[in-house]
Amino acid sequence: MARPRAACAAASARAAPATVTEEELEEADRLIEALTVDEVEGGEFRDHYREAVEAVIKAKREHLELPETPEPARPTRVVDLMAALRESVGKAKAARDEG
Repeated sequence: MARPRAACAAASARAAPATVTEEELEEADRLIEALTVDEVEGGEFRDHYREAVEAVIKAKREHLELPETPEPARPTRVVDLMAALRESVGKAKAARDEG
């Protein structure tokens, strides 16, 4: 499978491409594989963005005040992503082995 060596900066014109190591790519592949399920139940998921847009549309149609939008939570600490990724892979593998 061909993988890009740098993250795409398309989301922000100001962002510089980030270098991704082979180890990070392999760990990400292991996490994806460990978390992949064969069947997905549709009721487990909600489209929060769609719900918010529908609420705005409804408010505008009915000439009501627009709904409040909460400020996104800001992270308060720096996380070692590789350590978190390894921990997630380990937990997913353990859960898969148990089930």
